[in-house]
Amino acid sequence: MLGWKEWARPLEAFHQLAEEAGLGLAFKRVAFPGAINPEAQSCIASFPGKYSELWDDAVAIALEKHDVCSLACVFLTDTASGLGRHAANPDCPGDCWCRALYGTVPPIAYLSVVDPSCEGDELAFKQADAAAMGQHLLVKKSHTSTVESDHELANALQEAQRRERNERNCPGQWKKNIHRALELHQTLHVFYFEGRRGLGKLSWDELGDQAAKDRARKNGGLGASQTAEVAYLDKLGVPYVEHDIAEFYSFVSQQSVEVSVDDSFIGLVQLTQHFVARCRPQQLANALWSCAVLMFQPVELLTLLCRWAVKRLSNFVPQNVSNSIWALATLGFVDEELLELVPKHVEANLQDYSPQDLSNTCWAFARLQRPCDALFRWVLAESVMQLSRFQPQNMSNLVWACATVMYKDEEAMMAIAVSACARVAEFGTQELSNLTWGLATLGIFCEDWMEASGAEMMKHCKECVPQDLSNTLWAYGTLKHKRNEHIRAINWEVMRQIEWFSPQGLSNVIWGLSAVEYRDMKALTCISEEILRRPVEQLTPPDISTLLYSFAVLAWTHEDALRKLRRAVLAKMDRLASRDVANVSWAMVTLSLRDDRLFRLLMEKAEQLLPEFTVTGLCNVAWAFVRFGLPVSGGLARGLAQETLQRREELFDEPGDAVLLADAVCSEWSHHVEPSVLDRCDAIGRWPYQEVLVFLEDWTNIPTMGNGGGEVETYQSRVTGFKTIQLGQRMSCEMMQKFNMLEDDSKIYLPLRRMREDWLLRNIQVAYEQDPTDATMKHKTTCTWQLTLPDGSFLQEPQVVASGTAMDEPIRLVHCLVEHPRANDAEFQVLNKAADKLLTRGRPAAATLHLDVSETPCLSCLGALRQFQKAFPEVSLRASFSIRKVCEISEDCSSDLAWSVPGPPATDLPAPEKEVLDNRGRGRAPPTSVQATTARRKQLRRPPDLEGLPARGHVEDRGDVNGQAKKLDGPATLNGQHHKSQQNGERQEARPISMYEQVKRKDWAQSFY
Repeated sequence: MLGWKEWARPLEAFHQLAEEAGLGLAFKRVAFPGAINPEAQSCIASFPGKYSELWDDAVAIALEKHDVCSLACVFLTDTASGLGRHAANPDCPGDCWCRALYGTVPPIAYLSVVDPSCEGDELAFKQADAAAMGQHLLVKKSHTSTVESDHELANALQEAQRRERNERNCPGQWKKNIHRALELHQTLHVFYFEGRRGLGKLSWDELGDQAAKDRARKNGGLGASQTAEVAYLDKLGVPYVEHDIAEFYSFVSQQSVEVSVDDSFIGLVQLTQHFVARCRPQQLANALWSCAVLMFQPVELLTLLCRWAVKRLSNFVPQNVSNSIWALATLGFVDEELLELVPKHVEANLQDYSPQDLSNTCWAFARLQRPCDALFRWVLAESVMQLSRFQPQNMSNLVWACATVMYKDEEAMMAIAVSACARVAEFGTQELSNLTWGLATLGIFCEDWMEASGAEMMKHCKECVPQDLSNTLWAYGTLKHKRNEHIRAINWEVMRQIEWFSPQGLSNVIWGLSAVEYRDMKALTCISEEILRRPVEQLTPPDISTLLYSFAVLAWTHEDALRKLRRAVLAKMDRLASRDVANVSWAMVTLSLRDDRLFRLLMEKAEQLLPEFTVTGLCNVAWAFVRFGLPVSGGLARGLAQETLQRREELFDEPGDAVLLADAVCSEWSHHVEPSVLDRCDAIGRWPYQEVLVFLEDWTNIPTMGNGGGEVETYQSRVTGFKTIQLGQRMSCEMMQKFNMLEDDSKIYLPLRRMREDWLLRNIQVAYEQDPTDATMKHKTTCTWQLTLPDGSFLQEPQVVASGTAMDEPIRLVHCLVEHPRANDAEFQVLNKAADKLLTRGRPAAATLHLDVSETPCLSCLGALRQFQKAFPEVSLRASFSIRKVCEISEDCSSDLAWSVPGPPATDLPAPEKEVLDNRGRGRAPPTSVQATTARRKQLRRPPDLEGLPARGHVEDRGDVNGQAKKLDGPATLNGQHHKSQQNGERQEARPISMYEQVKRKDWAQSFY
């Protein structure tokens, strides 16, 4: 029998009793005719029934807390409760409401098909439903052939056509509830699907128009019955308040505070305030805890409780302290004096703190954004001693707290991770993702944990909610953990739940995939189509810039999605931060996405925000502005020059950044900058140049072709140690001229250059025709080369080589790790091909090697040029290069933003099996002795001001002037804000359903049936 405590929520206790009595199926079909409470000031007029867990809570609140709100929505289960019963429509005498609401219904609606496995109570319910709704019930027979089944179905459809349609949602009772709520002057409230507030509404006259309903459903935020309910409210001209479903608990808590509470509760609060001086420590802690659970913030009472807690803190046991501080964090209530004393209490009583007390205390300080190094140091030291007693939630909460305040104790974190590995099977998906996220935020890589947690996530992917998936992929990207089978399993679950991800969740997912260079076309297609479904209003600047950046890293060019994102950049231009400007600019250049109008606006925005850029951001915009090819304004050029001078000390730590900024100013924009400023910028970039020049001038530093061992390792170590990717246009030309390898005769290099440019344009077109989404060819560096003899004959006729091309010849020269291995660089491959040809065909007395490359040579390739000179002194090496610019290979697509963005294939996929909202609160760990909420409610998102979302830390991405991304400050959080979405021009007619959409639907069918 259930204990008396279970009756705190009568409806849930009744459900549990029903289960234990063997009525599990029956209780799920409890009818609900609505509840209009005269004491309430608000009424929920329309609620999306697919959020079953929240619906249960809404019903419980309406039945148990009469002063909070009314609930007009109904749920009918049988004829007795009103299923199939019709209400007359006064506007159409002789008709009920069904015809006005639903229009013409296809014959299939009159047919209910039941599988042979359906029996007992379930079959009885099906029969009752069919009888109530006027449907023909077809129970399939076992062991029948396909022909017999088709014949049976055809006969059933003929019978169904003769039936008079009954509709379970004929709104008689709901309409009565609405009018009763209006009589009581209650404010009506309508709840929409998450992230789709205000979308999908129809006028009353459009309800019978199937085409209009189909359009509304594509991006709509209302269920089928809700569409009719909202249309009726609009028809009456009744005002109502619109909410995102994610705001449900916030709405309830506001109603609880705003409505007049009964006298007994007011009296209880007054009595507590009156007798607070006589309260024992346990009573003080319990009072604070109760306020947090009720989401009740009586400031005067909280202040008094904290004041007396300070006075009696020495008598508090650890559980009293952790409960009290947890309550304050949950309410967001800061009492400075109490927060100052808690660390001292922890230090004095550290060994008495249980694992739950330790993790809750740290969680509270993190939730309140109160870093306290001493507290975290003591707690972690004690936690390592008690690890065998820690539960999975204690571990994940503690790591989450440390990551949130950026307190890094690598030894303690590794100890926790190792202990967690041994018990990974006990972790839930939320604990797995939180612990992984925390380690990644702190930059701590524990290979055993990554392997064990990844394998466990693979087993339980379908139990994950969107934030578990996005946080895990974000962590994988941050730690560069690429285990294909783990990512593949998570990706499939991402695709199943794609409609439930927040925009931030989508950007975190694709950022994680791009950081480990995992290019899954199915996942990218799915994310792109979801971007098309989302209104621009939902996308924040960090989301937009992260999506574009990640598309660029993965060389993904989904034209419609990119057009939508460019439109979003234009719409949010005034809200772009420096990070967003840098990432969008870099992405457009990397994808060769030429939009002159947008890029000019980005340059104007960059000029306004120059002081706000990090050094990495300045490098990104300078690199992008040079390579896009549009002229920059004098103000922007001078501003970048001034920032280069002002960041001189920072640039000394990053020689590559110093070279990039100085080269952009001096090589491209010198006509805008004063000579004195130009000379100082040149000096900043020249000191790395001098180090490289001295090294490459000395032949003893250059490895001899064919030698290996220590000579090669020393050479590679020295080149990598320069921390510079390349020397820029001006100084690369200067160095090549010193080494007598620069070709400056345009009559020689221009034909080679035209040859490679023509080759590139042809192959870009071929690649586009084969796969329009693949921009890999635009990323490639190309090099034209020829090997000639003194008499003008060719030892090798002119040939174009692209980076990444498979090379048949053996690697004879030494390449280095300059940000990434350089064996596939186009000029390095050309030098190897030339060396192989000279060695295999006999070395001539004299020859000339000409090469022209579409990129400034990196240090590895400069070293390879010197190696070639050392190995073949009889060959005259003549090299030239140019920077390929977007304006040279792409047409301006600014005008295509005037076109409508096609909508994605419509989807009617079922919701995830575990219907939980994205971005729910994290790390909340109520004491086990006083459980704050039911288990299922812990899994739901709390109101925005009470969320404990992990804050994204600084993350580094690859970056250089050769087309790789610079550092990125990680996917930015939304800070719990929900963005209102409205109907706009983004929702268009759907295209034909794509092949992938069909595959996805098939996969859903397999997973649900």
